[in-house]
Amino acid sequence: MNDSGERPDALLSTVVKRAGFLTALASGPIPKRHLRDELDVSRSTVYKAVRELHEYELVERTDEGLALTLAGRMLESEYGAFRSVAEDVNRTRELLSVLPNDSRVSIELVEGATTIFAERHAPNHPLRYFEEMVSDADRVLGISPVALPQYVELFHDRIPSVKGWPPNWCSNVRSSNISSPITASG
Repeated sequence: MNDSGERPDALLSTVVKRAGFLTALASGPIPKRHLRDELDVSRSTVYKAVRELHEYELVERTDEGLALTLAGRMLESEYGAFRSVAEDVNRTRELLSVLPNDSRVSIELVEGATTIFAERHAPNHPLRYFEEMVSDADRVLGISPVALPQYVELFHDRIPSVKGWPPNWCSNVRSSNISSPITASG
């Protein structure tokens, strides 16, 4: 067994490398022979993966098969959450690259986000998509390098019906401040 405090990078590497095994075992114990079929890997790959995961005490043998330990469940869950965030950042990185490096943007802005860019043949495509999104939304988080009059009008038409929203909120929108996301909630 490993001294768990000495090699967190090696543990992390093992979690990344064997994420498929951890995910498969997250639903409950699985006999070792079924892992091979479920993950479509060779017997030797299963053997190596189980040995590595067991070395870090992430799996244990039970009567029903291999099962995640508490540490294994925790790391599988956290790795899944981190991977989801990494996918969101990766998907929106082209948009994020136009913001100043010191922008105060929360990860919430990119979680599950859809990024729409103007294209030469369809320059108003983002505005049309934005209109559809805002018309049905209770909350909108967004980044725009400019606050076009169409965006301001769209919010103006939608938000005054929200109870407690200040009537002069439109005067606070500044197109020069791209480091602050446009936020509306209701």
